[in-house]
Amino acid sequence: MKQKMSLCSLLLGTGLISGLTAQAAEYQVQAGDSFSSIAAAHQMDMYQLAEANQMTIYDLLLPGQVLQVADNWVASPSASQETSYTVQYGDSLSAIAAKFGMDMYQLAQLNRMDIYGLLLPGQVLTVTATAQQVQTATSDYYLPGFTYEAGINYPVGQCTWAVQKLTGWAGDWWGNAADWARNAAAQGFLVGSQPQVGSIVVWDDGGYGHVAYVTEVNQWGQIQVLEANYNGQQWIDNYRGWFTPTVYQGSVSYIYPPAY
Repeated sequence: MKQKMSLCSLLLGTGLISGLTAQAAEYQVQAGDSFSSIAAAHQMDMYQLAEANQMTIYDLLLPGQVLQVADNWVASPSASQETSYTVQYGDSLSAIAAKFGMDMYQLAQLNRMDIYGLLLPGQVLTVTATAQQVQTATSDYYLPGFTYEAGINYPVGQCTWAVQKLTGWAGDWWGNAADWARNAAAQGFLVGSQPQVGSIVVWDDGGYGHVAYVTEVNQWGQIQVLEANYNGQQWIDNYRGWFTPTVYQGSVSYIYPPAY
């Protein structure tokens, strides 16, 4: 059994994580929160956050729940400076932000982008480099036999991987695609039947299901999406152009972004 550590022993035993001094604090979970968003807001790793609260990243968070976090981070002298990073194939804002100990919203703002913008290989971003980058997350919670990328909690090439990568706000572990709408609703996300740009479309076909990121909606209820693992093609693309989502097997629902 994996040994559990208290917040103090995890964060304050040495007094330092990634060149920053931390003090313990409490945070009350809000609707739409996830381990990754809370961890990013407090400059923690989501695995450390989960373990500090004797949880795993697979556990559901409920509005009103109180978590122990590391707050009031104080940077060591000359601990950070701006530098550049060249986007690699498969990168996402959340993955790059996690690599440099940043919040993805801060990263987007620093580069005059929004979190929904696509990144292109070779694109140069401004990042804030800390004296020591955030420790690499343990792979203890990952499914064996799959490849993962930093900041994304779903196997590379799966539809769930693509959607968390594209949105930046999809939950850390909502299970198979068919379960996403139910688990998102349990975390306080608004779920409905009308397509909206920026929402996640969910097909519950009785099996694993499928999810995609909605990029366009027209007056006839047709949509365009970005997705992966469509017909076995495990990279992100617009494979279908305009199509009617209800013609596919299973019920269709939409998870709306936190700002909706």
